[in-house]
Amino acid sequence: MALQTSSREHPTVDPAMPAAPPATRARRPGWRDPRLWVGVAIVAASVLLGARVLAAADDTVTVWAAGSTAAAGSALDPDDLIPVQVRFADGEDLDAYWTADAALPAEGVLLRDVGAGELLPRAAVGEGIESGLVDVPVSVGGALLPASVRAGARVDVHLAPGTGATEAAVADARAAGWRPGTPVLADALVVEQSGSSGLAGAESGLVLRVEEDEAERWFALRATFTDAVVSVAVRP
Repeated sequence: MALQTSSREHPTVDPAMPAAPPATRARRPGWRDPRLWVGVAIVAASVLLGARVLAAADDTVTVWAAGSTAAAGSALDPDDLIPVQVRFADGEDLDAYWTADAALPAEGVLLRDVGAGELLPRAAVGEGIESGLVDVPVSVGGALLPASVRAGARVDVHLAPGTGATEAAVADARAAGWRPGTPVLADALVVEQSGSSGLAGAESGLVLRVEEDEAERWFALRATFTDAVVSVAVRP
């Protein structure tokens, strides 16, 4: 008996149809593939950038700043200081300012004016009165005191004999070093100022920080000129 075969089991190939291309397996990119290195570079750059951002955030330091304007010669008030977060590009710059974790002088005095919001420089703070300096009270007629005089200003104080001064008193003053037109107290720091300035008849009080020898000469001349005329000139 003859066997019959089905065309489904043995399909016939039409010679006119093109042959199907052979199947190929997809290959993973090798280490020489430039796309791999581009990806690695992008990942590395992202990691480096993130590390720098985190490091920059950790570099901030708390530094004291002035809460309000303070004049030279005034006492340093810790309650008037505010903490400010600052990042210094150079570590040496940090050494020039008072950080919040540093102990402030117990009797700190400002050696120069400090503006509101200004970082507190170490060079602007002294401890008490410097050696060789004393504070001297000086009374000045309001009309002879410029309105610009304030705490922190630098002034020259002149002394002239009053109308009742005798020739002997003037001679004694000259012997003590007094000269007309020459300030008795030169470049003195105004620590305090009270009263009204620029008003005739009004009396103003100043506290000046001067050298000890200047203070001695001042009191000696004041004793010589009992009715002396005191005038003040402000240094620019």
